Amino acid sequence: MKIKKFQEVEFKWQARSIHDFTLICLLAKKLGARFSRPKKIQIRDLYLDTRESFFERVHLVCRIRRYQKHSELTLKGFGTQDHGMFVRGESTLGLPPFPSKKTALLYCKDHFFKNRLLFENINYRQTYTLTLTDGTLAILSFDRFCLCKSKKRKRMQEIELEYKAGSPDQFKAFAAQVSSFLKPSPFSKFETGKNLSKNPSPSKLDTIGDLVNRILEKNVKSFKDSESLILSSTNSEAVHDMRVSIRRLKSALAIFHDVIPKNHHIRDALFKMFY
Repeated sequence: MKIKKFQEVEFKWQARSIHDFTLICLLAKKLGARFSRPKKIQIRDLYLDTRESFFERVHLVCRIRRYQKHSELTLKGFGTQDHGMFVRGESTLGLPPFPSKKTALLYCKDHFFKNRLLFENINYRQTYTLTLTDGTLAILSFDRFCLCKSKKRKRMQEIELEYKAGSPDQFKAFAAQVSSFLKPSPFSKFETGKNLSKNPSPSKLDTIGDLVNRILEKNVKSFKDSESLILSSTNSEAVHDMRVSIRRLKSALAIFHDVIPKNHHIRDALFKMFY
């Protein structure tokens, strides 16, 4: 078994929906990037540590990844994050394919160390290999994943752009051009999954007005996201999503008319639009 060592450089952005990924693909094509055929794979990651928390103490992430008929053990540093760009060293060891989580954990225990499972990540990934105009290679992915810790679940969506070969400067410039409408992911999957065991502070809704605010702001945001996609493409799903957002906003205005303050900024704008 051979160990592969390399430096991982990638950008991670929060994704509100598949529409964000569609838009970033459109922008990449306008910049001249060539796309491979799409690949869709299911990835199952087990994040581990020793019983004495050795990897956490030395600032390493330990992961067993299973996908298709492949398995691998990876050690990577915590790395640094700058405006959504993560840079970290990584070492990967190929393993025999495992049919289940249990067999993977037993193999690791028998051949490497007594382990404890921190959490599991089940990821449905859609990915393209991009060739930029100067020949630089990158991997563009859309991840729909679920972080699992005992009975706790956290579902998220994320867009990744990983550098593979060529000019690092060209890669960074390209990433900046296609991602202006996206927010960087503040944390890695490991950091988010590790925090699953902590009790989150409960969200506070002091009044029904707070709930109405959330409903209005959420659907106004969805409306604006769909609008940007419609203006940049002929995406029929975006048209449907915009109609849904409009229906929900009109319903909220009708149902909660009496509890929305008369000088509410969103209320005034919506009444001008719909009535």
